[in-house]
Amino acid sequence: MLITHASPFCSAPTPIADWAVTEFGHAQLGDDRRTDRLLMIATAFAQQPTAPIPQACGPGSATQGAYRFFENDDIEPEAIREAHEQATLERVRLHAVVLAAPTRQSAQAPLTVWAIEAREARPPKGASPILWRLLTTLPVNSVEQACEKVGWYAQRWQIEVIHKVLKSGCQIQQRQLESAARLERALAIDQVVAWRVLALCKAAREEPDAAVSAWLGRAEWEALWCHVHQRILPPPSPLTLWRGLHRLNDLTAMWRLCHGKIPK
Repeated sequence: MLITHASPFCSAPTPIADWAVTEFGHAQLGDDRRTDRLLMIATAFAQQPTAPIPQACGPGSATQGAYRFFENDDIEPEAIREAHEQATLERVRLHAVVLAAPTRQSAQAPLTVWAIEAREARPPKGASPILWRLLTTLPVNSVEQACEKVGWYAQRWQIEVIHKVLKSGCQIQQRQLESAARLERALAIDQVVAWRVLALCKAAREEPDAAVSAWLGRAEWEALWCHVHQRILPPPSPLTLWRGLHRLNDLTAMWRLCHGKIPK
């Protein structure tokens, strides 16, 4: 059975995104209908990240269902997050190095650490030089090893970027859900939408030749290809991507109408 949700720009139903099924399809929410609603909301939020809930989900029952989902105290936000966490664990198993901040246990033995100091030798005129002093439990016995650890630490900036995507791109601070519990359920979805925007941004920069089919459905990338007219574009920023995803939803809906690709 094809699960769909209605788009505000098109009376035809929109298929649930494959990525939403990957991230949330195994969520244990106590009722399969709740999981179906979660998939619909996640797809809608990702297609129009900056839109309010009624605009993203569409008029009528779709928006009403979304608000009922957020108001349902039987749905634990942790259960929504856990589904994405499990999907993340499957992905990280494919990588030799995974950067994560483990919690130190109270009964853990003393640690041996290495100290690294990184100074900016030639800062821009008028700017204070960057100075990092880092501690690591990994051995550092060469300049190469020190540079590797500094490069890992520099990835922490991605935390600030994803916070910006959440606040400015997903407009999480504008969700008018009246209670912390409802907002936490919405945040559990918006966090994954923000992650996807940032991951798509990084993929465009770091893997420009990778297949777009890993990120977009066929109708989406076909519509985008025709719209761009094969022009070469600079690597997009998260701001460009969340605006582009909003616009891409409109283009894809029209593409499906023009080509008779309306799900039955």
